[in-house]
Amino acid sequence: MAKINGNPFHAIEALVGRVYVVNWRGMIVVRSFPKKSNVPATAAQQETRERFRLISRLLKPLRPVVGRYFGKESGEKAKFNKATSYLMKNAVVRIDGKLEVDYSKVVVSMGSLPGLEAVRLRQVTQIDLKLEWKPEPGFLPTRQQDKPILVVFNQTRNRLDIREGGGKREDEELVHCLPQDWFNDTCHLYVMLTNRRTGNCSVSQYLGSVTPESELSKWNTSGSVAKHISNA
Repeated sequence: MAKINGNPFHAIEALVGRVYVVNWRGMIVVRSFPKKSNVPATAAQQETRERFRLISRLLKPLRPVVGRYFGKESGEKAKFNKATSYLMKNAVVRIDGKLEVDYSKVVVSMGSLPGLEAVRLRQVTQIDLKLEWKPEPGFLPTRQQDKPILVVFNQTRNRLDIREGGGKREDEELVHCLPQDWFNDTCHLYVMLTNRRTGNCSVSQYLGSVTPESELSKWNTSGSVAKHISNA
């Protein structure tokens, strides 16, 4: 690549063969197009590309969440890149020779706030969900004001539904109604806590998967989250 200071080409932006000239941040930049390699990708390269494809699709609807709550990095892009790297490494598994996303290992937030204890999720109607957890009397009053956020990822439609605001850690429960057009869709649920005063959040906890009009297929507690986070 050649960089030319000043402005000898004035406002020229041109393409000549495999070389193009553009004005970038007040500088004239002359650069050639990369050549396509004829060397076939190795098995490791193919696997990395497939992991990236799977996680990119997963994170497209989740970007508003991970771009705000994933780690201490400043800026949405830095947090999003950290989430991409983490999930490519930890949330993709091989099943019967095929790479797939393991939604129980997906993390949508990363922070140092304590999570919820003895979490349980119940379907109270076809589309109404109730999240319950045990009280934690040892917490300081400021911790009791932490706000839970419920994140629902619709695997079938690759869409996101979020329940935030209007609740606190001390409430010991949260009720959420799924979109009415999500019947028979497979939905994965995660809960996290945030503190507006400190700007901190907890590591998200996987609650299980649910299909509206059916019973909750599975649920787990915060203990299972720490197990796969430790491998980061």
